[in-house]
Amino acid sequence: MIIKIKYFSILLTGTFFLAIGSLPVQASDPAELHRSQCISCHAKMTGGDGSLIYKRDDRIVTTKSELQQRVAYCAQGAHTDWNDNEITAVSNYLNELIYQFP
Repeated sequence: MIIKIKYFSILLTGTFFLAIGSLPVQASDPAELHRSQCISCHAKMTGGDGSLIYKRDDRIVTTKSELQQRVAYCAQGAHTDWNDNEITAVSNYLNELIYQFP
């Protein structure tokens, strides 16, 4: 009887962890991801204020799709290990905060 209870307990615990592992990954706070991963690199590029990169007259990004691609490109180059949800969250954050593309 005790062996059956232990076996059932192990089976139930394993099932629980499998279920948790299959849940969609939630993006971290995009503002924090941006602050911790993007701004310091941009500050090096601009010589000080990292937010200046978004306000240039000769911006590279002109659409929401290009913004998502640029965030993915930068995330890969900076070795952030962001997942797709985090890339999308940071792209949406930047769009709402700065670009406001439709």
